[in-house]
Amino acid sequence: MRAPLIALSALLPSTALAWPQTNDWLPVEQNGTAMVDALSDHRHDDITLGDHLDFVGDSNDLVFQWWADMNVLYLRLRLNESPWSDSSQTQLQEGSWGIGFEMDGDTCSLEYAITQNGPTSSVNLWEVNFNEPGVDATLTFLNVLNSSQAVSTTSQASSALGGDTDWFLDLKISWSLLQNQFGLNPEDGFGLIAMSADGFFESTFNVDLVGFDDSNGLGGVADGLSDDI
Repeated sequence: MRAPLIALSALLPSTALAWPQTNDWLPVEQNGTAMVDALSDHRHDDITLGDHLDFVGDSNDLVFQWWADMNVLYLRLRLNESPWSDSSQTQLQEGSWGIGFEMDGDTCSLEYAITQNGPTSSVNLWEVNFNEPGVDATLTFLNVLNSSQAVSTTSQASSALGGDTDWFLDLKISWSLLQNQFGLNPEDGFGLIAMSADGFFESTFNVDLVGFDDSNGLGGVADGLSDDI
């Protein structure tokens, strides 16, 4: 996917301020095909929690999507349930959703993660413990990202894969953050994983991994790793 990303990053600045339209989003792929995720394969430590941490998607209703322009990388995740605790949308349900970045070709570990953590809609930056392999490696908190670095938004999806309405969680991440913090440029190849965790401010992600059926155990980084974006 590196060539399309370079082309997309060259869009005119006038297109760079708006979120992508429905038809703009592209599938995040794994082994050349759009990633999918099984329904209700999430593994809660707290069984009282609902399905908002369950990623869902098939070949028609994609679980993980992306878009980019010259300023921003956009990512979209499909959730099995509303992430909000009530209809007022003032507080997120307990849990965390994260995007892990794999940049050095070692598919046993990640380098950084950007996460959406409740109960507020703050977006946070973490560094992965390089000595720990796996999706559930311990993360070290670096800082809360400001609105010029990363923001998130949610919306109802048109799908209902679990019987009730699915939701989208969208992230907008500036290339300047990725360049300054990660040393990552639009022309560089990098893989992504999407993961979730039970707690509001969780340093270990072990509930659901996009691209792998976690019903019998959490997959490893390679199991959930996308093709290069």
